[in-house]
Amino acid sequence: MSLEKIKVQTCTPTTPLRSGRGFYQLEEDVLFVQLGQFSFRNRYFSFLESRKVRFDINKRGQLIFIELNVPRRQWKTNENFSFPITFKETDLRFTDFREYIKEPLITTNQDKSSIRISFETEYSSDFAYLLSENVICQVTKDQILSSIFITDIQDDFAGRELGKFRKKLTASAGETVMAGQISPIINYPPH
Repeated sequence: MSLEKIKVQTCTPTTPLRSGRGFYQLEEDVLFVQLGQFSFRNRYFSFLESRKVRFDINKRGQLIFIELNVPRRQWKTNENFSFPITFKETDLRFTDFREYIKEPLITTNQDKSSIRISFETEYSSDFAYLLSENVICQVTKDQILSSIFITDIQDDFAGRELGKFRKKLTASAGETVMAGQISPIINYPPH
């Protein structure tokens, strides 16, 4: 049985906006979206998934990675595709873990550089939040995730661009340290 609604909590952000970008793997026909740098504090803990999409979530309930297993040629083009132009930054937390979710509707713009992963068709989206540089979500007033937008998707072959993005994050020196916290910086050796 799958979740009918994806519940979330929104909080005032306490850290700077995370880097995030979508990379379409040309040889695999899969979209990978990384949100922030993987580190000791920001690593995989749980998931929400369907046949088409998987959300990886850290221990704090934050989205850290999206995998969309739908080839680009199957993304439904929407002539009126648009994403929110007004939004707030938020610290969005998923409250459900290790669950299967209903299949989302995938729509895209004309040049397939942005997509919308929609879960709620009958509810209006009351709020738009920026999760990272290129990831926006819409949430209802009841704190139900209605959709996630990924903008400025970059074509990638053999993970080269994703690898460059990860190296750039690592080189820019780890996580922000808040007062009273110890935040380890993990530097992985070059491949």
